[in-house]
Amino acid sequence: RDRGVLYEDQYLQVGLMSSFPPGSHTGTLTLFLGNKVADAPLTNVSLELAPSPSVVVAASAAAPPTLHPKEQVKVPMSLTAVAPIKVAPAVILKYTLQNVAVDQPLTLPVANHRFVVPEAGVTKELFFEQWKSISDPSSRAQEMVSRTNGPINVADVPEVLRQASLGVEPGYLDPSPYNEAGAGYFLSGPPGVEPTRTLVMCRVEGNPQDMSQFRVTVVSAMPLLSTTTKDLVVARLLALPAYGMAATP
Repeated sequence: RDRGVLYEDQYLQVGLMSSFPPGSHTGTLTLFLGNKVADAPLTNVSLELAPSPSVVVAASAAAPPTLHPKEQVKVPMSLTAVAPIKVAPAVILKYTLQNVAVDQPLTLPVANHRFVVPEAGVTKELFFEQWKSISDPSSRAQEMVSRTNGPINVADVPEVLRQASLGVEPGYLDPSPYNEAGAGYFLSGPPGVEPTRTLVMCRVEGNPQDMSQFRVTVVSAMPLLSTTTKDLVVARLLALPAYGMAATP
């Protein structure tokens, strides 16, 4: 469950709370619209859902057309992943204050790993059988990573994979002490239908002579899923503190 402020200006704050139940291709997201003005209403309030090819977003209740001074309302929404996400879904926030109209696009914080089920129990045989069988180059995303902020402890890599919703059993899939591997299933499909499960696999291979250098490879039958998962793992690897140094609070 995530919560925070999605948007804020001098008149209106938009809070957010989201939840993605494990083992599902659906989620819920609630926007909290709060009028910060003490002596004037916000009128012509609306949230327009922008079409998305990847996520079906449906609001179970519309925003009220008027937000009275210091009033807060909530707008619940349901999310369903129908395909890997390249561009996060968005809504268009509109309101008017004393004849001044605001038209603000808001990107919803929804990414592919929200719909991935970790699979720590995948066998070596299945992992490498699938790894080798997916031969389409576009389904294999790879990047050489060179950290400028120092080497890392390979013991931190399993947590990086878990942050991408990949299941990992340290040292099992790849016995090299410098490498780690993980897997999960991306769930997708139309609302109300049993989702399709697509295996996504990742290997992080460290350079034994310099643990600030890695090769990250992700393989799945969905090229976009491979690319976005690889990008997430790379970003988390680059963000790790150097070995022996504490993370910045």
